[in-house]
Amino acid sequence: MRINYTSKKLNDYLSIMLIFTLILMFLVNNIVSNSIVKSSIWLVIILIICIAFPKVRGIAKLKHIEQFYLYSLKCGIIYIVIYFGSGIILGFGKSPYSRGINNIVLNLFIFITPIVGRELIRGFLLNNSTKHKSLNLVFITILMIITDITISQVTKISTVKELIIFISQSFGPLICLNIFASYACIVAGPITSIIFLSLITGIEIVSPVLPLLQWLTRGLINMCVPIFSYLAMNFYYTKLTKQYKEYKGKHENIFSMMAVSVFSIFLIWFTIGVFPIYPSVIVTGSMKPIINPGDIVVIKKIQKVEDIDNLKTGDIIQFKREELLIVHRIIELVKNEEDGLIYFRTKGDNNSAEDNGLVNPNDIKGTVYKTIPKLGWPTLILRNNNNIPFEDIEF
Repeated sequence: MRINYTSKKLNDYLSIMLIFTLILMFLVNNIVSNSIVKSSIWLVIILIICIAFPKVRGIAKLKHIEQFYLYSLKCGIIYIVIYFGSGIILGFGKSPYSRGINNIVLNLFIFITPIVGRELIRGFLLNNSTKHKSLNLVFITILMIITDITISQVTKISTVKELIIFISQSFGPLICLNIFASYACIVAGPITSIIFLSLITGIEIVSPVLPLLQWLTRGLINMCVPIFSYLAMNFYYTKLTKQYKEYKGKHENIFSMMAVSVFSIFLIWFTIGVFPIYPSVIVTGSMKPIINPGDIVVIKKIQKVEDIDNLKTGDIIQFKREELLIVHRIIELVKNEEDGLIYFRTKGDNNSAEDNGLVNPNDIKGTVYKTIPKLGWPTLILRNNNNIPFEDIEF
């Protein structure tokens, strides 16, 4: 009994050491600017943990460990497919990382070494605890999230928009990635999370081209894929350990859940305008009879100068006037002699007079690509309930 107590006491001391190491590296990361120096310190920490610390493993049986390694690899590949698949829609650009074997190896050292070090620390802290495992899991996961955020990321936030971008692009994904990493560590040890995190990080370094993703798109991918991976691994583990029970008529298929979730994500992307087209609800009758109140129009975005140059009389456009979005038809192109730009005279088909003022090309959001009748009625009802001032919209 004395030996077990001493061993437990030693592991508690080692856990405290690793927590302070994590905090220390958080400070180093915010103070030291040289990435090679920081990664070299991480390399020393990795060697110390591998040589001097007792080995810990997850709760899965040894015969199943390699299956979880493979599962983590598959999750990483799925991430890469979704990540680069988004590029097919949104386009690709040249990688910002230096090319050449030496530069690639150096970048991999700089980015992967902290991942390995942090996950070895996570694995020991999570699997060394014998009491209050749930509380320990929450504490360690929160600690890993906080110590992965740089002070400059927080201090440079000065507007609500910047806060939203930070949450969507950095903080939200960090939470989801750490939830998956902590679960993977508990089940099969730190190598499981190292495989996934190294793969999704390393692919950006070795690939010569990268998708041109907006902050929202990247944030959604980095939040959704780890959560789906966690759900899938949890499903796999419970089936493997025979904790999962099927009830006739109530079987819940994880892949069906994921399919519905993926569809929901694409629907959200479509609605908020991530894609080149987006929906907009019509609230007035100014374009009757071809577009009625409650109809949804699918707007094709104006993305480049050529799109403006190709506009012609008869096109139906969406443009912004003050705080309103208006969908009307172009009835005349007017060239401004002072700036040489083409302005647009517009009119609603159901209106008796043309719109007041010409439409500046910079105010045009897109052209009407398709009309979906009546599908926007729920939104129209909500707008009415919120007392939207329809009288401000031109008829």
